[in-house]
Amino acid sequence: MTVSEKLADSIDTFSDSSRGSRACFVLTLSAWFIHTLSYSTNGWAEISEGALEASQGLWNHCSRSAISTDFTCCETVGNFFQSKNQGIPAWLHAVRFFQSVGLLTSLASLVFSVLCTFVSKTVKNRGVQIAAAVLNFLAAGSMLVGVSIYGGQYRYETWIKSYYPSWSFAFSIIAGVCYLISGFVHVFTDSASIQPQQNEQPRSNQSDNQRPEPSAPPLPPYYIPPPEGQHPQYPPSSGQAQPSTAADGNSEPNTCCVCLDHPPEIMFMPCRHMKTCEQCANPMTTCPICRGTILEKIRPFQ
Repeated sequence: MTVSEKLADSIDTFSDSSRGSRACFVLTLSAWFIHTLSYSTNGWAEISEGALEASQGLWNHCSRSAISTDFTCCETVGNFFQSKNQGIPAWLHAVRFFQSVGLLTSLASLVFSVLCTFVSKTVKNRGVQIAAAVLNFLAAGSMLVGVSIYGGQYRYETWIKSYYPSWSFAFSIIAGVCYLISGFVHVFTDSASIQPQQNEQPRSNQSDNQRPEPSAPPLPPYYIPPPEGQHPQYPPSSGQAQPSTAADGNSEPNTCCVCLDHPPEIMFMPCRHMKTCEQCANPMTTCPICRGTILEKIRPFQ
């Protein structure tokens, strides 16, 4: 299978997947992108007081002059603390840890979301959906715990006391909420719709192997007796023509259709055809008139 064929098959699988799985994939992809921006940018906290403008992220601290748009100083948080003869606070290490765990689990949840929507072998698989939901919950929990620690501790540090949360901080909250919603959608997504699709192929194979049996024509809702001249219990009147005889070259209508010698005695069920004698009807398994399967042979009372 070529690359283009695999891509087309993946697109078809995505179209056949449930709406919940597709929504989870979009949410997970968006949350992963937003959290990556939050994790790597320097907009967790900012300050703008007079000529001083500074911003701080999880890893870097940058400051610039309000007169010039160029950054005058952009260094790691560790170097910034060393210049002040301080060490990195423990709460910032905790925030980094939880945000890193959230980033790793978000990558894993994105992979499982792809399996739920683009891979035909695992699409709508309940086990894959549960795994994706668990990873989404772990990512959301790690991100929101890290955000809570950062929001509760950053104002108590003297070097960051006048700062206020900025857009990177907000992006981390948005990403955590998106992962939380995606996890709930994965849990409550109905995967029972895949069962008919899995059973559809064996049914089609069985239908191809089975040869359809012929069926007799449907019975009329009520019995219509034949005309008087053709009914065996009513002899033809004088004005009607006599039925054809063997001398005319044709068999009599009230004879066995197989041997043409004896009168019909056996009725086949369920087609109700009575055109053979008992001797000819014994070895038969299908009706000679409609070719339907004979389930029962009845000798009606006459």
